[in-house]
Amino acid sequence: MTTGETLATIKVGDIMSTHVMAVMAGDSIQDAIKIMQDHELTTVPVVNTSDQCIGILSRTDLTEMFLEEDGALTQLLDTDRLSMAWFDQNVETAAGRLVNEVMTHNVTLINSGLSLQKACKAMVESSIHHLPVIDDDERLVGFVSSFDIVRAVAGA
Repeated sequence: MTTGETLATIKVGDIMSTHVMAVMAGDSIQDAIKIMQDHELTTVPVVNTSDQCIGILSRTDLTEMFLEEDGALTQLLDTDRLSMAWFDQNVETAAGRLVNEVMTHNVTLINSGLSLQKACKAMVESSIHHLPVIDDDERLVGFVSSFDIVRAVAGA
């Protein structure tokens, strides 16, 4: 079976993470950073009180916030260089800021029945590495990352 055939037959629900740490739009950035650090995450979905995904908060979003606050950081455009420890040291910059102010609002959502091939296409078209997975009521039920896809293709 070719990789294309594998991606077409595997469903997102087969490989997605179902234990998803999420934050709410009204949570403080400081609390969101703590959750991301405690669980070694670079991205968390943002949900409303009905567990519907309304956005994503990523390390990139946080980096952009820090850049707005401190123009001297503009030389650090490569967010992969910024460790979560760096965020921990600079979390005071986020004092008083809420997730809603920083998160990405326009987010691509997928259903668990979608093929991995279509999920990959959505990631490429949107230049993203994470996709929240929702049920038919648009409630968050999982999360799939580019690493999850690589792991599935590698058979690991």
